[in-house]
Order: sequence, then C-alpha cells, then structure tokens
Amino acid sequence: MSQPVASVTSSSAAINGNDNNSSLDFQFLELPASGNLTVNIENNPNAGSISFTLWQDESGKDGSVQTGCKNGTTIPISGNLKMGDDYYIGNPSNAGGQNFVVTFVAG
Repeated sequence: MSQPVASVTSSSAAINGNDNNSSLDFQFLELPASGNLTVNIENNPNAGSISFTLWQDESGKDGSVQTGCKNGTTIPISGNLKMGDDYYIGNPSNAGGQNFVVTFVAG
C-alpha cells in the first residue's frame, strides 16, 4: 500500500537569496523502517523533465541526500532519511519557470 509521507511546493529557482533551496523546509510525517520512497512531481507541464536535489537542512553546511531526483526516482530510507529532520528541494532544472509539487510516497 502506497502512502504519501511528505509533500512540498517548489519554485523553479532558488528562493530567499539562498544558493540551493527552491522550497521551504519540510519534514517527513512518518517513515517505514526500511524500503524506499518514490518521488512524484506534479502540477507542472514539464513534470516528466524536472530534476532536483533533495537536501537535508543542517546547521553549518547542508548535506545533499539524493541528486538527480526525477518523477519515479526511488530514495532508500535507511541511513538517508530521519524523522524530525528538516529537508528541502534544491537546484531544480527544466521547470520552465513554474512552481511544481513534489510528493514522497512510501510503499
């Protein structure tokens, strides 16, 4: 059974004078102990062409969790993702100057 565990709206470029982040910070509502999350990109006519990096917001220097995320990309949960940590979408490409919505689905 697939269930969304996070959803966030991203701009097509960096926001608020930041180098990377194109979305506000978000957290995962729940995470299975193992398995993968699947990336779903929606609400943009270029959804099939958009790619981005999933970043973890850390004090000091943020860490890249997964680069080259596209529609259908799977991200391993164990070792990469944690409940209570802040994440954001960054470095998007091919969004055609329009916002898009990223949903992470477990299952």
